[in-house]
Amino acid sequence: MPFCINCGVWLEDNVEKCPLCSFVFKDSLKQDIVQPLKNISKYYSDIKNLKKERNVFIIEILSVFFAICDISVLIIDYILNKSFSWSIYSVISITAFWIYLIFMLLLAKNFGKTLLITTLITIALLTGIDLVDKKIDWLFNFALPICISTALIVFFIFKIIKYIKRYSFAIFCISFGICLEVSIIDLFISLHNGKIMLSWSLIVSACLSPVVCVSLIHFIFFSHYFDLRKYFHV
Repeated sequence: MPFCINCGVWLEDNVEKCPLCSFVFKDSLKQDIVQPLKNISKYYSDIKNLKKERNVFIIEILSVFFAICDISVLIIDYILNKSFSWSIYSVISITAFWIYLIFMLLLAKNFGKTLLITTLITIALLTGIDLVDKKIDWLFNFALPICISTALIVFFIFKIIKYIKRYSFAIFCISFGICLEVSIIDLFISLHNGKIMLSWSLIVSACLSPVVCVSLIHFIFFSHYFDLRKYFHV
């Protein structure tokens, strides 16, 4: 559908004179305007197809690269030890990293799905390491609760920052989230050792407390007067 180059109102296909401003334009001029509008959807679809083809090409290259890495590690381990020992951990880690990259390419615009898939892959990676090594038993004591708590904290911080678009509040949320996460990690470690107490996480929280306080004060009292983007690259 064409539009008037004088006032911008949309026109019918066969209109030679604008009904709003009475501007008269030639057919050649109208064709020059109409043709790009008709082809714009085709251009967008071509760009999307090019992006898909690029992502598929990158995934294929990464798949070949990580497959070579896995095979090389297994061959080196078998040549040196006549069995597969340390290479199993390397293969699990390399494969998990490969899956991370694939899902980041496929779900880069969807933060929720990316976070969920990343958390599940991390839990699967740690489960595989825990099952391969019979001497350690840290999946349910440390890995699983820490992964879940980290994913939940990151998710809520992202949602809050997206809703309240203030840089000082974003700094406050990230700093407070780090303090909360290290406290959770410290708590699970102390529970495993038989004592419910916080130790090193208090030091980390004390170091971040000035950032938390200053960013919160700025958000509450001064965010409407001056913007942090003028002073910091955040």
